[in-house]
Amino acid sequence: MARPTKYSPELVNQICTLIADGLTLTYICNSDNKYPDISTFWDWLNKYPEVSQTYARAREAQAEVLADQIIEEADKATQENANAVRIKVDARKWVAERASPKRWGNKQSVEHSGEIQGNISKIEMIVIDPPNGDTSTKNCEGVSSSS
Repeated sequence: MARPTKYSPELVNQICTLIADGLTLTYICNSDNKYPDISTFWDWLNKYPEVSQTYARAREAQAEVLADQIIEEADKATQENANAVRIKVDARKWVAERASPKRWGNKQSVEHSGEIQGNISKIEMIVIDPPNGDTSTKNCEGVSSSS
């Protein structure tokens, strides 16, 4: 049976329901010939705004499912399988952060109080990701402020 290439809102809803249930788009498109090739789905995303909106909502719901899976996986951890569980948890965290960054992404807050006088020639921002212990420095050259 050939894969569908003709756009169908019903088919998009089926796919997005499976995504919301926690499956990946790649898995869905490869699992059954009743689903389009992944490149066809990407074409639909670009061509039909309603597909993009439905897909975005499905990805946000998927992030919630992944958060639940993180707890389930962590609860299964033993001394013998701790590393494997950590990999599963980290992968789900990574996807959830990107699928729904407002809810699950790392949050950064910048506060300033007081007056700025003169010109600012350099701003340096240090980003710290405590769970991974990663730090990075970003320079913003040529930023100026007038008093």
